[in-house]
Amino acid sequence: MSTNILNSYSSRDELYFHSENKRKKRPLTVHVEDRPDVIFWRKILAPYEDSLDINFVPAHSQWSEKRQQTVSASGKSMIMSLIKKGGLSLSSDEIACVDADYDLLIGDTYSNILSQQTFVFTTEWYSIENIKCHPHNLRVMSINLLEGDDCKFDFKRWIEEKTKSYARLILLNLTCRQCWQPDEYSLEAMSDDIAKIEDKQKSIEDVVEEHKKFLSLMEVAITDLENDLRAKGYAPEDYYKIIQGHMLVNQIVVPFLETLLREEYSKRHIDFHNISADIKTFFKREYSVEYLDITDKIRNKMVSTLKL
Repeated sequence: MSTNILNSYSSRDELYFHSENKRKKRPLTVHVEDRPDVIFWRKILAPYEDSLDINFVPAHSQWSEKRQQTVSASGKSMIMSLIKKGGLSLSSDEIACVDADYDLLIGDTYSNILSQQTFVFTTEWYSIENIKCHPHNLRVMSINLLEGDDCKFDFKRWIEEKTKSYARLILLNLTCRQCWQPDEYSLEAMSDDIAKIEDKQKSIEDVVEEHKKFLSLMEVAITDLENDLRAKGYAPEDYYKIIQGHMLVNQIVVPFLETLLREEYSKRHIDFHNISADIKTFFKREYSVEYLDITDKIRNKMVSTLKL
């Protein structure tokens, strides 16, 4: 009696083929800042999963003198500290992926480490949140939440004009940070100003007027920084790429999206009672990194460095 080959295939065979396939893949350990970051970097590395056996490390252990025990910690500072102390042996088989923050723009906290480390990859823009707010991504999200209906709103023009209007404040904050005077106009102060502007408690002109004297004192340094940013590819309309990411999402983008989508839902008679939760879910895991210019830049650097 012959045996049907279709019936002879078992779970043991499947496990064997899976193990063989995994054995042929090149191992790659990827250190990331935190567990939610795994989603983003997995999306970035998705085209190479057929040839890579990727293991993400979202937290690291270190000795705590205070507790006198080993504790688990996460974050960019932890990864940078381990690199500086030689605690991570980075190579083509072991890399770190972190937010760029201000390290690629000005001489900031970890600029030197990033310039010296070949196998540390960054978001290029300020953070993952800025990439989530790419205008293409915002349009795709809106179409998804509008149940497949097209969204004619020009997100590119909106986000460019919005952050361009905050250019003076962004430049003032960055200049203070670059000159090692962050408390003169801190991120917290800028965040407070933007919150009041977005809530229509103040106008941008009001806020600029409040800082007029300091802006005047820093004018030369601000102009130099603006020119330097232009040379790096960031004109004022591109500042949505380099503004602090959580501020961009929480104070500018999400409130606007909620208002815009409620209006669209009302026009189309779509139930919108879960709109806030839907937007939050999208920004957490349902966003895409495909068809974005910044994704190409990150991937090209990985392909070149890791010889993928």
